[in-house]
Amino acid sequence: MAQELNQEEVLIARNNDTGQVGAVTGLNEDGTPKMTDVKSAKLSDLVKFSKGQNPLEAFMSNFVRQCKNPSTFGFFRVPADRYDTVGTVIGDLAKDPVANAEILKDNKVDVALPALKVHLTFEKGPR
Repeated sequence: MAQELNQEEVLIARNNDTGQVGAVTGLNEDGTPKMTDVKSAKLSDLVKFSKGQNPLEAFMSNFVRQCKNPSTFGFFRVPADRYDTVGTVIGDLAKDPVANAEILKDNKVDVALPALKVHLTFEKGPR
């Protein structure tokens, strides 16, 4: 179990507007994920995180704040040690995420924005 928690994973992203799929290597200046071709990416260039970590907390915390439209991208987890095989399969499946939703569900990263917390203070005063 401890070894499984230390296992690294990488991110594969899909731009839901353009259909472009790629392995995440960083962040572009505009806050969008910097992606490279899944089939030719070197593992050393990819964003990695521990299996026990939430990738949004590990890498994407700034992305969510900076990105103008976080629903533009879909993200998928891939075991880093099997990236060469699993990454290309997930990359191909992510090209049509609706048709492959059942297959992709265990690899999909939830990018829902946290609920906004609003604190209201009511003061008693003269009416």
